[in-house]
Amino acid sequence: MLTKKRIIILAAALTGSFLITFLITWLFAPVPQAGGTEQVESAESVNPAAQTNTELLQIKTELLTAQLPDEQIRLQMKESQLDELITELRIQLQKLQKREDMLIEHEKRIQMAEQILAERAKGLTELSAQLVGPMEDLKNTLDELKKNRIIIAQNEVTNLKRVAAVYDKMGTDSSSEILAEMCSGNKVDEVVKILRYMSERIVANLLAEMPDRSLAAELTAKMKTIQTES
Repeated sequence: MLTKKRIIILAAALTGSFLITFLITWLFAPVPQAGGTEQVESAESVNPAAQTNTELLQIKTELLTAQLPDEQIRLQMKESQLDELITELRIQLQKLQKREDMLIEHEKRIQMAEQILAERAKGLTELSAQLVGPMEDLKNTLDELKKNRIIIAQNEVTNLKRVAAVYDKMGTDSSSEILAEMCSGNKVDEVVKILRYMSERIVANLLAEMPDRSLAAELTAKMKTIQTES
């Protein structure tokens, strides 16, 4: 398939061939003899080949002084390629600029996120420092509660219920004296366990009749810490 470029080159080649043919004809054509203007004019009028050679000479001169078509084609091709290259470079520069703008925007977002995270980390650090004291107090309180907690084992329940029933049948004055005596012997937890299974009315009367009010208060507080083993 002939392209535009090949057609132009073929036309230039045909033109060159035509020029060479006429040049050879002109070179080998007979030269008229010098014999006066009248003879030349008469010879030209008689011989049409001389007139043709003159016209060919004029055409040859014009063709030689004119710029070659293939040179013009090459220059146009170079200019066209240069324009295409410049256009492509502009497109690539625009893409690079757009990509650079996107990278700059992405970097700004990363910096903002890092700043926010740094501020939050600083706030958490300050909050943690503020919570150290309260957390320590809470831990100490829990440890104290665990330490003072009274656990009733499952194998103790039956015996405690039996002892509590005995004290329920006693008079409150007698039972209070006995339990107070047990407390003085470092058996406060045992007394609290017995009170756990006595009736609430009798326990109330028993605590009210205790002469040592501080002991009654201690027994009441410890009754809150009783826990039955599951």
